[in-house]
Amino acid sequence: MQQATFSVVIPICNGMEHLEMVVQDCLQLLPRVCTDHEIILVDAGSDDQTFLIAEHLAVAAPTVMFIAHSNPIGVGQAVISGIRAARGDYVLLTDATNQINISEMLRLLPYIEHYPLVLGYRLNPQESWLLRRRQAFFRFLINRWCRLELRDTGCRFSLYHTEALQSMALQSTGPLILAEICLYGRQHGHPHVQVGVQSTAVRSRQQRRQQAWLNRWSLWQTMRLYLRLAGPGPVRKMAPVTHAPMARPRTVLVLLAAGVFVVARGAQRLMRRKNSVV
Repeated sequence: MQQATFSVVIPICNGMEHLEMVVQDCLQLLPRVCTDHEIILVDAGSDDQTFLIAEHLAVAAPTVMFIAHSNPIGVGQAVISGIRAARGDYVLLTDATNQINISEMLRLLPYIEHYPLVLGYRLNPQESWLLRRRQAFFRFLINRWCRLELRDTGCRFSLYHTEALQSMALQSTGPLILAEICLYGRQHGHPHVQVGVQSTAVRSRQQRRQQAWLNRWSLWQTMRLYLRLAGPGPVRKMAPVTHAPMARPRTVLVLLAAGVFVVARGAQRLMRRKNSVV
């Protein structure tokens, strides 16, 4: 058992299908691995019964805290809200899709004493071939431009030192929150390690559509994060890297080409949908 306290942050967006199961798994496992714990549920603006379920879980269990947002705020801002409210020594970030069971945190625990940032990556992702290709495209952009070597930018299952996280001025509203944490970690001298975890659940059709939308939104978020890094700001002064960064004009051209591609694909799908209705 770890002689420490853990804060489990779970951002939720229309996650009523698996939320109660995820929380119950946390309540069963955490007392066996740490001296004290808290579970922080953060609603990112759900429009289903997620709010009522989360509120019921917070009333039923004293270690469950619920943070509600009436308006959609994005996954990144939900994560930031949970990080600010965390009081434990370590923060475990997961989600309410039940794609990765909470027991996989046992794979991350041996590394937390030596690495402030322990990032999980899925050994067997359960997405379709097309969705994996789309994720690979954004992972290439993020790694190439941000000079990172992330193996899975879509996996929100990571363990952090709370003090390290709360010292970062995080701003991302979307799924690029993981890349931003790594960038701030590099700036502040916090090394990270990546550990493989098992993915045990296949996402529902609605979650796949939601993930596809997040990937399209990630293009705009990538461009914004790039401009923040290229312009003035606290993230600009980074630790030196071992390989040369990508030339700035070339990066802009790549991002513009990717934007044109995404817009063209969206227009094509709209035309097909319109023709099918007619």
